[in-house]
Amino acid sequence: MRTDEHQDSLTFSGDYITSMRDFALARGVEAQTLLQNTGLGLEDLLKPPTRVPYTAMHHMVNNLATTLLPAEHMAVEFGHFMATASHGFLGIAIQGCHSLRDVIQLAVQFIKTRTEVRSAELQPGDEYLTVRVLHDQKYQPGVMPMVDTFFEFSIMGNVDFIMTELLKRHRLSGKVMVHVTSDEPQQIEDPVTFNLCIPRYRKPEMQVCIPNSWLDLPLQGGNAELSRIAAERCESELQDLSPKDLLDEIRERIRSANGIKPSLEKMAGELYMSASTLQRRLKQQGKTYQQLKAEVRQQEACDLLRNSNLSVEDIAAQLGFCDGSNFSKSFKSWTGLTPNAYKQQDRD
Repeated sequence: MRTDEHQDSLTFSGDYITSMRDFALARGVEAQTLLQNTGLGLEDLLKPPTRVPYTAMHHMVNNLATTLLPAEHMAVEFGHFMATASHGFLGIAIQGCHSLRDVIQLAVQFIKTRTEVRSAELQPGDEYLTVRVLHDQKYQPGVMPMVDTFFEFSIMGNVDFIMTELLKRHRLSGKVMVHVTSDEPQQIEDPVTFNLCIPRYRKPEMQVCIPNSWLDLPLQGGNAELSRIAAERCESELQDLSPKDLLDEIRERIRSANGIKPSLEKMAGELYMSASTLQRRLKQQGKTYQQLKAEVRQQEACDLLRNSNLSVEDIAAQLGFCDGSNFSKSFKSWTGLTPNAYKQQDRD
């Protein structure tokens, strides 16, 4: 069974092959059962590749979820099974953090080094800091429903395990509220138990809501120098995965901004980096932030001229120009045509 070809460009870290192998074999699952339809061989189980295609990982998860039942229970066990170090360089970097806030920011910043299928956004609130766990635009949920459920429950189990370990020195008030899109599992003889998490089922998206009172509790951080080097490796991995992803993400954020487009400093903050770091990374790809804003503005102008009945003056106002004349001059410098000539050409 193959999914959309665009999804095949998404990858997972090969570290998770090791975790799934050890978890499955410890529970009596045959290696060939785990590998069915993945396109991977026994050598890949013994020495996993650095990155694993989306389809291979999803078939492996599906094999595990349909062999070890009930799947939700096994997924939580798998999450509890995975130590912080299972997450590669990100896990090492996290172990050197001095607060839960730092842990969360690192995890959100470098989640793509673990899986390109998901991303994460922070949403501060009065009582909780919410981490929204989002799908990549190329990903189509529901193709393998059991896989989506397994991922959600394993993430919940791993969040529960890691936070329990990180915060074990503290007497905590409150719980982590975890929203999942999956249905509540049927009651079983040995129900799933959590230390710090309370699941909430059939929600529109997955969210992990952490009490604000936990965020700045001191952690017994590991080796600071090792953590710093691991974070640098995460940064390098992120750039190596897909250098163009940063440009696409910035363009998308500019497009989705209502009203005034974000400044360089605001955009850098949204991407969890300094303005100077963002400028440096854009320069490495031959771009400036102003160029990207201009590209988006030009594309929006062309789309509005082609697909709407708005006047030139209305389009100018919508795009933030002071008047139609300035918009017309800018548009002609972009395309060599006036807005009206462009609209007429498109109709012809």
